[in-house]
Amino acid sequence: MILISASIILVAIIAVFFAPAYLISPCKNELIGEHPSPDGKYKAVLFVRDCGATTGFSTQVSLLRSNARLKNGSGNLFIADTDHGKIPSRQKGGPVVRIVWEGSKDIYIVHHENARVFKAEKKVNGINVNYKSLKNETDNKANEADVKKPVGLS
Repeated sequence: MILISASIILVAIIAVFFAPAYLISPCKNELIGEHPSPDGKYKAVLFVRDCGATTGFSTQVSLLRSNARLKNGSGNLFIADTDHGKIPSRQKGGPVVRIVWEGSKDIYIVHHENARVFKAEKKVNGINVNYKSLKNETDNKANEADVKKPVGLS
């Protein structure tokens, strides 16, 4: 009986000291920018997510209510990375991604055509999401008129 009690106490001590390390996410988000919808109800939040040395940086987008704050989680709209450096990355890591609102119910996410896309939602909170992939999407100088042509992922 004493041996069982000692074992339970030992397991409890180990859990107290080591469990928090497993419960705390190694990931962190770095805000790149917030893009409010024309009606001001929503915002598209562009950020880079870093989950430590074993993974690369990813560029992510979350669609949030205008008064909401970005939490330390994955994007609910779009997630992509550089596919192990096969395309250019932004200075803070992750591929360049641009956001263009076309009215209050349509948003365009623009990314490099060779970005490795993990998530690309088509509709979130009643907002239609369109994607445009460009061959040389490395900066914010693309023609905005070209971005607004509705196309699917290439």
